[in-house]
Amino acid sequence: MNKTPGIERFSLSGRVVLVTGSTRGLGLAIARGMAAAGAVVGINGRDPARAGEVANSIPNAFPAPFDITDPIAGAAAMGAIVARHDRLDCLVNNAAVRDRRPLEEIAAEDFRRLIETNLVAQYELSRVAARHMAARGQGRLVFVSSFFSQPRVVELARRIPLQRFGRPDELVGAAIFLASDAASYVTGQVLTVDAGLSVAL
Repeated sequence: MNKTPGIERFSLSGRVVLVTGSTRGLGLAIARGMAAAGAVVGINGRDPARAGEVANSIPNAFPAPFDITDPIAGAAAMGAIVARHDRLDCLVNNAAVRDRRPLEEIAAEDFRRLIETNLVAQYELSRVAARHMAARGQGRLVFVSSFFSQPRVVELARRIPLQRFGRPDELVGAAIFLASDAASYVTGQVLTVDAGLSVAL
């Protein structure tokens, strides 16, 4: 059977990818999808045992456990990946925390923790990854953020044209596309995968 012309551009064969927060949920789905597309995938989480267990269940995956809020540990982990695989082609900033309590219950220190984890830590990881990628003149940063931190999730689901929240596997294709050669001329974009919600608002 002949391949669809151009479909090979979506292959991640030979790419080395690090997906943060990939021991469960959306990150795990993205890691599995990228591995299925041919990538060698680093499984990240704070629990080394869990990261190893997940990595063992995915072909061409390896554990890369570290706390994303520890910049020294993150830099060391990425350095180890490059030393082992001689490259780092893609970083998926998936790991994040949320606080669903009402605003009046979220203290300043709680808000600082959200900012440190969801913004500062991901910025620091991106800087380190970009240095490794630039050294080889290639690489991609893929940002994935949680869309479910809104307090009125039931109302939000009602307003989505498809009347439901997306499944993790429904976001995998977008991540693979952004990491592949099919997106070689795509940069600085927000790829909206929201079942038409942004149009309906």
